[in-house]
Amino acid sequence: MKTIKNALYGIWAPLPGTQDWGAYLLELNVRRIACVAAVVLIFQLGNLIMARFALMELPILGVGLLIALSVVYGLAAFLIPFRIVSHKKLARFFYLSFWILLFAGFIPFFVRDFRLGGSLMNVLLFFGVLIIVPAFTRLERNVLVPLFAAATLVTALLTGASTLQLVFLALLGAGGWLLSYAIKERSQTFLRGLMYEAYCDVLTGVLNRRGGLNSIRKKLDAVKDQSDKLAFYMVDIDFFKNVNDAHGHHMGDEVLVVVANTLKLLFDAPGNIICRIGGEEFLVCVPVQSREEAGEYAEKLLRKVEDQHIPTPRKEASHYLTVSVGVRVYTPENPGDSIDELSLIDDADTALYRAKDDGRNRYVIY
Repeated sequence: MKTIKNALYGIWAPLPGTQDWGAYLLELNVRRIACVAAVVLIFQLGNLIMARFALMELPILGVGLLIALSVVYGLAAFLIPFRIVSHKKLARFFYLSFWILLFAGFIPFFVRDFRLGGSLMNVLLFFGVLIIVPAFTRLERNVLVPLFAAATLVTALLTGASTLQLVFLALLGAGGWLLSYAIKERSQTFLRGLMYEAYCDVLTGVLNRRGGLNSIRKKLDAVKDQSDKLAFYMVDIDFFKNVNDAHGHHMGDEVLVVVANTLKLLFDAPGNIICRIGGEEFLVCVPVQSREEAGEYAEKLLRKVEDQHIPTPRKEASHYLTVSVGVRVYTPENPGDSIDELSLIDDADTALYRAKDDGRNRYVIY
């Protein structure tokens, strides 16, 4: 079961750095278009080969539209998904227009099937893909699925479909909407769980190292053309090993949760990033206006942790649990400033070790 779960995650996982569910749906829809486009392209090329050797009549308009659609949208979804998703309106237009044009490309096939009175396999194929593959929002699903069902019925009426075919299409539309609702609710709950396991630290409820680094990478891409500064805080719990040795790992876990909650209390706002980078170290990334403001945040953090009044076995820094903080302020408009997240984190880590060498329970700005 775990192997199957991991395989599914590898195929359908969100693009790196996404924790917001709305943004996740956008990324998931854009990413899946590359897969759907590849399948459609293979099918249409197969149709052309079969028509060439079996003298099968094909609706050339539909084949041409589907091939062009698959190439253009498939390459865009595969090569530039981050740029598409970074603009929500563009992402939504991108995947909704894909499905509308895909339906338009299938209409000539529907017309041929209805006129010949033959198989409705093309209708079943399209509705199956439409229902199972996209991760539409409720509004999109409630509009698109009935719209496609109604358009298919109108196409059938205009091409002289039989009464039995019309009844079948009506049932398919109603059943398709119910099935799509059931599948989406179950799959989205499942995928939410996968996303949480992949990007969150279960103990503290903040991002884990993977989720934090990926989020920071996207954050840097978003602000590199802006004037806002970013402050990176590397936070280390002072004498954490002594807490574990004196009181056991259960107490150590409680201390980690307290520090994480303190970070969330101070920094939990839209656009801010909080993660447990490893062990007793946390990493925070927040926008600031100046180095002075970054220092003020660090000072508030030191005081809020100490104000928890958690006794510590070592009294060198304080009678209560404390943290040391290394700060690195990144300025996008500075051409000499690095935009590599690992370099910025290393700088914050260097400042952290200076704070620890200076006596702990203090911050140092790199």
